[in-house]
Amino acid sequence: MTQPGRSGPRARVPYTALFALLLVVFYGGLAALWARPDTGAYQRVMQAIGVHTVSADGAYAKSPLPFYDLAGVLSWSDCAHRGVDVLAANPCDPLQRLLNYSPLLRDLPLYHLGGRNLVASGLVLDIAFLLMLVAVLRPKTLAQFAIAALVSVSQAVVFAVERANLDIVIFTLAAATCLWGMRGRLAPCAQYGAALLCGLIKFYPLALFVTALRERTRIFVTIAAVSLLVVTGFAVVYWHDLARIAALLPKDEYSGDMFGAPITRLLMVEGLHLSPQQSAGLMAAIILAFAIATFRLAGALGTLDFSSAKGALLLCGSAFVVGCFFGESNVAYRAIFLLMTLPGLFAIATQKRGRLSSLLFVAVALVIACLWVETVRAHFLLYPGYLQAEDLAPGVLAFFLLREAMWWYVVAVLAAVLICFVRQSPLFKSLAGRFARPSQIELQP
Repeated sequence: MTQPGRSGPRARVPYTALFALLLVVFYGGLAALWARPDTGAYQRVMQAIGVHTVSADGAYAKSPLPFYDLAGVLSWSDCAHRGVDVLAANPCDPLQRLLNYSPLLRDLPLYHLGGRNLVASGLVLDIAFLLMLVAVLRPKTLAQFAIAALVSVSQAVVFAVERANLDIVIFTLAAATCLWGMRGRLAPCAQYGAALLCGLIKFYPLALFVTALRERTRIFVTIAAVSLLVVTGFAVVYWHDLARIAALLPKDEYSGDMFGAPITRLLMVEGLHLSPQQSAGLMAAIILAFAIATFRLAGALGTLDFSSAKGALLLCGSAFVVGCFFGESNVAYRAIFLLMTLPGLFAIATQKRGRLSSLLFVAVALVIACLWVETVRAHFLLYPGYLQAEDLAPGVLAFFLLREAMWWYVVAVLAAVLICFVRQSPLFKSLAGRFARPSQIELQP
């Protein structure tokens, strides 16, 4: 983000410090409410934000369950260490959740932490994430502070922090490598290593390897070969477990707190009651319009600076969001990766002029809306019971259509950013130069 007035460390300290204080007060307040003997106020606040808490008598530290997703991960390692097949049973978890992430989590020595250290582990992960959030957003003006404050207490962010989902670990590692990338040659290696490790745990971080296109051809081929070898070896070793895990994945619901292209397809079939042929044709039309709009926007954007911290964060965030959107259905907390794109999008929007600037500012506004949209769904759709009816009311259906349209717009802008990056990459320029050479050869008389 840019500042029209003063610049430099002294100019941005007040707003950055104020933003950090806001996070301490807000999330510290949530922790204090949960720690009270009566957690009623805590649950009312979480319900107001749109985050569903999980309760179970005598489970872990107290009820509602703290750091629910992290608790499941630690329980898998605990039980596997005792010789239990956590793909069939999980007595270490009060809710008996079976392993539905990567089997590597079962085999990592996480049992040294275990469920007995759940609260301490969750607090460490959340604090690291919130510190990285300050480093990523770093508001310098009142407008930037307002945006940072709005998104940092959004439903998607609170949901991720409340669950201590592994997505906050991936966000922290990826953002750290982007910021470190401005300070040395080892940073890209750390980024590829983090992408590979996180990719073997939750798969979607492998999308981050698109950043390897910035390398020279020989280095890119080496990175691609090593990564492919590791992923292939992982698939061979864990193939049987991966097949079992596929059957344990939760069912996609277009009316739930999920986003992604598969959710759009479900909305067409189950919400609009289109036939498979009609939904396939409509999806093809949407993808065609998406591709045309994306390439046109990429052409209008021109050359972007991916060497700065904002540019690196925008690139990584775009890779995560676009990869997740088209690769799978995603629970709402995964929208936290939109946070990485905000500083870069805002900076480009302020630098451009005319219609392009307006389109980018709309994208910034929709990023904020995507981070908050599940609050609207929870209050006006979920709690009143509107989703119990077989045929949804037109207004409810319109909400889901609007939610999908918002995501497609944001993803189109981020995909255009990726196209700009690919077009500027050494590998693309090398290939384009080779294909262009024959047309430049003049015939000798």
